[in-house]
Amino acid sequence: MWKQTKDIAKALNVHEENFFTRAETPEDIIRLMIWYDWEHGCGGSVPIDTILLFDNFEEVEKLLKEWYSQKEKLRARTITRAKYLEWMLH
Repeated sequence: MWKQTKDIAKALNVHEENFFTRAETPEDIIRLMIWYDWEHGCGGSVPIDTILLFDNFEEVEKLLKEWYSQKEKLRARTITRAKYLEWMLH
């Protein structure tokens, strides 16, 4: 798991300390990425190629595509920041 976290931090150009938490599943790591993006206003696209860092490609790809879809809706203003935050919390 540590190597994956380092690889993700490198891909996102952030310090791996941002991910020090009990991230036991790919969902946990993606959740961290979503919150980091929200808190730091990273903008940009969702790192879809992050799926290569995990064993369960299909599940991770599904989660990242959902994140991308929600970010696109927010960017296009078809959902509000409140709706995006609500999605993040679920």
